[in-house]
Amino acid sequence: MKKKFYKMHGIGNDYVYFDAFDGMPEDPSGIAVKLSDRHTSVGGDGVIFVARSDVADGFMRIFNLDGSEGKMCGNGIRCVGKFLYEIKGIKKDVLEVETLSGVKTLALDIKNGKVVSVRVDMGKAVRLSSHFLHNNIARQFCVSYGAVRLVRMPCPVVQVKTEESDGYTALKLGFQKLGDEKKAEQKLN
Repeated sequence: MKKKFYKMHGIGNDYVYFDAFDGMPEDPSGIAVKLSDRHTSVGGDGVIFVARSDVADGFMRIFNLDGSEGKMCGNGIRCVGKFLYEIKGIKKDVLEVETLSGVKTLALDIKNGKVVSVRVDMGKAVRLSSHFLHNNIARQFCVSYGAVRLVRMPCPVVQVKTEESDGYTALKLGFQKLGDEKKAEQKLN
């Protein structure tokens, strides 16, 4: 069966998007694994299904390239805002999108009928304990830069303070599985 898809990215974080308003496919994890391969398929960081929601303008279901389901992706949800406005025709400059980490509010900047940028209320950053600093890359940043903090927004994010910035710079680092620890805090998206 052929199904139309869209390829979008937010700051290079690229996903394959499907309209799932008529229902989710039977094996979304398998689809994500198959389509995310950059050598044999479309390629991407995963697949996002934009589905109906009973409480918001749409429901974002995100499946990572390994097939695991993520709770939320800031760059991905910004593209969902564009998808809902331009593809699904939900012509509102403020949208609500349901995710597995709650409903997020998106503010769309629209020029000439096209979405040019999207801001997302990700909620308040919550500091995580240092036991999440088990990724070798994150340890390397600790040694190299010194000031590192871990926050959840709502996904775990490593922030590094550098001389070049006035504050902290967020880095996306994949977690290596440590025991089960809630599946390494549901993996980093």
